[in-house]
Amino acid sequence: MSDAAFQNLNLSDDFLFAKVMEDETVLRPVVEKILGIRIREMAIVQSQRVIDIEPDSKGVRLDIMADDAAGSRYTVEMQNENEYNIGKRTVSL
Repeated sequence: MSDAAFQNLNLSDDFLFAKVMEDETVLRPVVEKILGIRIREMAIVQSQRVIDIEPDSKGVRLDIMADDAAGSRYTVEMQNENEYNIGKRTVSL
């Protein structure tokens, strides 16, 4: 990636979003703000995880998966526009 192309990225870019959110000091306050909760401690479990549901179906790709000290798991994904399909896109891990 050229320096000029890199300079034009913003947080809605998949590459940059995943790289920035891999930092717990960035991810935790973002999740706290979105959910309106306080999280004492958070640890990144995995970034860019692909989950294959069935062999012939499209898999699920999670940008960031993290756990908190209380045992809750957070899966974070960038969505550029509301496609009104959050129920269909939600998976239990």
